[in-house]
Amino acid sequence: MRNACAAIWVELIRPVGDQARQRLLRRWLAALAGSSVPHSPPAVRICIAQLLGAKESSSTGSMSSSPRRLRKSSRVIRSSENTSESSSEIDSENGVLDLVQSIEAAGVPIEHIDFGGGLGIDYHGDTPPQADALWQQLLKRLDERGFGDRKIVIEPGRSLVGNAGVCLTEVLYRKPGEQKNFLIVDAAMNDLPRPAMYQAFHRIVEVAPREEAPTTWDVVGPVCESGDWLGRDRALAAQSGDVLAVLSAGAYCMSMASNYNTRGRAAEVLVDGNTATLIRARESAADQLRLETLLPPA
Repeated sequence: MRNACAAIWVELIRPVGDQARQRLLRRWLAALAGSSVPHSPPAVRICIAQLLGAKESSSTGSMSSSPRRLRKSSRVIRSSENTSESSSEIDSENGVLDLVQSIEAAGVPIEHIDFGGGLGIDYHGDTPPQADALWQQLLKRLDERGFGDRKIVIEPGRSLVGNAGVCLTEVLYRKPGEQKNFLIVDAAMNDLPRPAMYQAFHRIVEVAPREEAPTTWDVVGPVCESGDWLGRDRALAAQSGDVLAVLSAGAYCMSMASNYNTRGRAAEVLVDGNTATLIRARESAADQLRLETLLPPA
C-alpha cells in the first residue's frame, strides 16, 4: 500500500487529465483492495485530493482494523481556503460524490460524508456564500444524485469567530524610505502568522484615526526576519504610539501563535458590550522557562 500510494503521489505532482486521473484512481483502489497493511500512511488522503484535482487536502487518514477497509468517511476537497462562490462548493460536492461512488463500487462502504473545511469570511471584500442558501443548494444536489439519505457532517469553521476578533498592536517606529515606508509595530509574525506563512490578507485600521493625509506603509514586526510582516502597501495615518487593529483575527491567529524568538504570546481580552475581561494573561519569560530544567552537575 505504501509503495502504490507513493507512486501515485509522485506521478500526480505533474498535472494529469481526467482519463489519467481515473486510471490512477483505479490503480489506487486496486492497491487498497489487495493491501494487508492495517494502517495506511497520511499520503492516502493526499492521493485522494490529487485524484480530484484539488489544490489542498487534509493529510490525515487511516484504515480501520480491517486491512481492506478505508476509514468510513469522505471529505469534500475544497478548491480554496476561503470560498467566495457557491459554484465552487457545488463543483467540490459533485467531485466527492463521484469519488464516493467509485470507492463504494470497489466494495468499500462510506457511512457518512463530511463537507468540511468551513465557510469563508470577508477578509478583503470577499463575498462568501450565506450558509442557509449554500446548504439549500448542496442538499438539493445530494437528493438529485441519490445521496439524500446519507449522514452528513457540516463544519462552519471560521465563519463563527473569524470576524469577531482583532489583534491590537502599537506603532513603535516609523521608518520612511525612498522606495518603501515601514511602520514597525510591537506585534510580530509569532503573534499573527498567517501573512508570513501564506501571504494572507488582514485589513489594518487606526483605532483612533488622525485628521491628516494617509501614507502608504508596510506594517512589519520587530523580529529580524524578512517574513515578519502583517500587511503591505497600507494607507495609514499613524505616528509612534498609535494603536492599530489587525482585523479578522478571530480564527487561525492566536491558535497559530508561537514563542518564536522567545516572544511571549499576547494577552486575550473578551469584550461583551461595555465590559472587557482578561481571559488569558500575557506570557512572560518565566512562563516560557517554567518547564525547562538544568543539567545535573558534572
